[in-house]
Amino acid sequence: MGGEPPEEILIDNITPGEPGEEVAWLDSGLTARTEYTYEVWAVDGAGNEGIPAEVKATTTAGQDPVPPTPPRNLSVFLSGFSVTLTWEPASDNIGVAGYKVYRWVKEDGPSAAVVTVIEDPDAISFSEPDVLDASTTYVYAVVAYDAAGNESILEGEDPEGIPAAVVEITTRALMITTFQWSAPRVECGLLDPGNPLDDERPAVSVTVVGDASRSAKATVVFAGVYVNLLDEDPDNDGIYEVDLVEDTSNEGVGLGIYRGSIPIPRGTTRLVSITYQLSDNRGHSVEAKARGVPEEFAGIVEVEVSSDYPDADALKDAEIKLWSESLGTGIKVTVNGTGTYFLSGLPPATDYELTLKSKKNEVLAEWPDISVGSGLTSRVVVDAAIPATFDIYVVKKDGQPAGGVTVTVTRENGGLLAQGMTSGQTGLASLRYSDNTLLTTGTAIVVSLVLPSYFAIEYTGIAGKRIVLGPGTNSITIELPTRGRASLYGKAKSAQTQTPLTEATITAYQVIEGRETLIEWTRTGSSGDYSLNLYEGPVRLVITHSTLGISEEIRLDNPLEPGENRSATSASRYRKPSLSS
Repeated sequence: MGGEPPEEILIDNITPGEPGEEVAWLDSGLTARTEYTYEVWAVDGAGNEGIPAEVKATTTAGQDPVPPTPPRNLSVFLSGFSVTLTWEPASDNIGVAGYKVYRWVKEDGPSAAVVTVIEDPDAISFSEPDVLDASTTYVYAVVAYDAAGNESILEGEDPEGIPAAVVEITTRALMITTFQWSAPRVECGLLDPGNPLDDERPAVSVTVVGDASRSAKATVVFAGVYVNLLDEDPDNDGIYEVDLVEDTSNEGVGLGIYRGSIPIPRGTTRLVSITYQLSDNRGHSVEAKARGVPEEFAGIVEVEVSSDYPDADALKDAEIKLWSESLGTGIKVTVNGTGTYFLSGLPPATDYELTLKSKKNEVLAEWPDISVGSGLTSRVVVDAAIPATFDIYVVKKDGQPAGGVTVTVTRENGGLLAQGMTSGQTGLASLRYSDNTLLTTGTAIVVSLVLPSYFAIEYTGIAGKRIVLGPGTNSITIELPTRGRASLYGKAKSAQTQTPLTEATITAYQVIEGRETLIEWTRTGSSGDYSLNLYEGPVRLVITHSTLGISEEIRLDNPLEPGENRSATSASRYRKPSLSS
């Protein structure tokens, strides 16, 4: 019967009636909801049994009116917002089928109870982890039920004087045990506002540890001109809320660790405050405020380097240095060409000075009194003055070095820059600089050359050659200008007899580099003719004849022109010769 092994029980002997007459039999006192098997067989007078006829029947719930007794000795263990109930088993006239656990908030009453059914007649405990709200009084009641649906009493005492299994507990307030926040920082320790051009913003990360299975959020307050860029509500100026997500176990059980983050808006100058909040379903909450705030953000300087010579070598691996004398700190950034460079991680100050130097330590640009504010970006545009240096080579007309030439370099306005003498091996002027000021591209210099005497006859000096410097080192080669050649020829005659003077000595003098210099001499021929290779310009001739006792000076009326020149006739006193063509 039921789930038990079959047991043969002789219930009754029935006296048969007349053949064909219906025989009835009633079995009572059966267990509700139980299957029974009945066998009926005939027995004759000799005791012989016929083949049995079998029939099965299952009883219904019946009309069992007797409820189970309440569970005895109900006790409760409260840990945080988790509860465990234990009890001693209930009893029933037929049998306990299971238990029901009722939970309700005391002020709401049993009508609002949450019911948990335990379909185990042997159950003696029940647990609920982290389901209770804070600062709330709860009532737990455990009732037993039987197969007929009867339940033990929920309140008071049953007819036998057994009290209902009811217990009352009050939960504590919510608790936040630890909390912390973090954000990226720069080397000086201030908060990092991030690159203003980056779409991906740095964030403030928050962590709260407290009661599990609650709702948690953090409220972060920023200050700054543009702090609303992340918030659609214009009235929510700088206040950002983020719902924190609870860590869970592999089984999905809350661990009481809540995390979240919020991006730092562009233009943020200060992190004002962080407030953590933990709350439950009934509106109870607890708050905690972050320590170590408010905090300032580092500043940024955006430097735009411009130049008319963006590919100049001076801008390759150059360096921007930003320095605050009052703070005694600064930053350096390597520059490669023109463009925009960000110098970040700067503590606020108003006396930053910017210096742009080449790899050779040449100052390309300077900018004083730059103000750096917390979290703000200051913009500076500098025009890099590209350095220009020069090497001066002096060569002769055949390209060979011209040594011993004095080279003088002045500024266009007349200020002396450098002076020196050329090398006979290379023609390079070894210059001594009197002004160490950096020359820049586009600067005009004036070069003058003074020749030594051994060059001065054939070449002329240069009074002032203007040269505009290009970027980098300018290699300047100056070819000495040659003097214009002029030939002078004619005849020397006696002024008295007009006869040719033979064997007369004619010496030619010309002024070279401010000094009169003997250029050439010759003797007249048998017809008094002569020929001299001179230079263009004025000429002084001296005619001497020792036999005739002549020694006279003749200055030509007109300077010699380049090419061939004939001498002009010059009158003279007695015995003074004359020159004629």
